Amino acid sequence: IDGTRTANLVMPEIFQITKAPKLQTEQNVIVVGDVHSCAEALQETVDTLDDGSAHWVFVGDLFDRGPDALGVWHIVTGLIKAGRGTVITGNHELNLRAINTHTAQAPFSDTRRSRNELLAAGIFAAEQTAFVDASVPLLKVRCGDQDWIVTHGGVGAGTLAKLVIGLLSISDAECVYGL
Repeated sequence: IDGTRTANLVMPEIFQITKAPKLQTEQNVIVVGDVHSCAEALQETVDTLDDGSAHWVFVGDLFDRGPDALGVWHIVTGLIKAGRGTVITGNHELNLRAINTHTAQAPFSDTRRSRNELLAAGIFAAEQTAFVDASVPLLKVRCGDQDWIVTHGGVGAGTLAKLVIGLLSISDAECVYGL
């Protein structure tokens, strides 16, 4: 954005680029939350529900606590690479970024275990961080004639009205941790 123009000319551009990302698709949309490294259950869900064309929206907390972070990584990144997956930022994704960028304020032992499993498989910290950075705090999904706002933690009713203005007026923390 050109910093030499007046604010009244620049603000519409800022609002445009900060609106909630929108998923408009004729495909079925399947929303999955809190996988927590349970790759076997996720693969079973994909095998059961996916006709090969569905778009998968993962609502954060893909890693930690469960037995197979690497398996979840492969399933989710495969869907993303095929153009059929979107990840919404959860608190465990933020933990992964904090550990990989050496900014963690807590031990996050489950996240460290997931990170180390990915590292052992050759998925370097920079790639893990890029994965988190590509996630979005919220997503607007159009189903029929209705828009749905998908977040990890949920947002308040007052926040929905702010979406008209754009994401600059919504805290990422609200989307991740809820109210």
